[in-house]
Amino acid sequence: MLLMCTHCRTQVEGKLNPDTNQVICLECGDEIDSVTDFTKVSMKRSRDFIEESRRAFSFHNTNCPENKPSCPSKLSNDGKTVVCEKCGTLFEITEYMKRVMKELREQDNRSQTTTPKISSQ
Repeated sequence: MLLMCTHCRTQVEGKLNPDTNQVICLECGDEIDSVTDFTKVSMKRSRDFIEESRRAFSFHNTNCPENKPSCPSKLSNDGKTVVCEKCGTLFEITEYMKRVMKELREQDNRSQTTTPKISSQ
């Protein structure tokens, strides 16, 4: 459903979390406060529910104050720690996952630095 996000201050797509009865902004991930009960009931009837995050490299971070089931995370610049993108706390994952994240980041950096050459005719 198209709603006005109180945090983004723009018109965004919002989805209902049926477990908490909160409407979540799909742009910033925060709760949209100004949604009426009537709108929430309409969203329930039309099954306009938020889907579980299936984003790559989302881990359960017990230190995050948002306490979400999965926090988007990124590998720090030194490649030794993982940082929660929501709150900035550091947390541990397996060495194997750190290595995979590092390899993908290097692969992504390589693909961004190679620019296609345009021939002038």
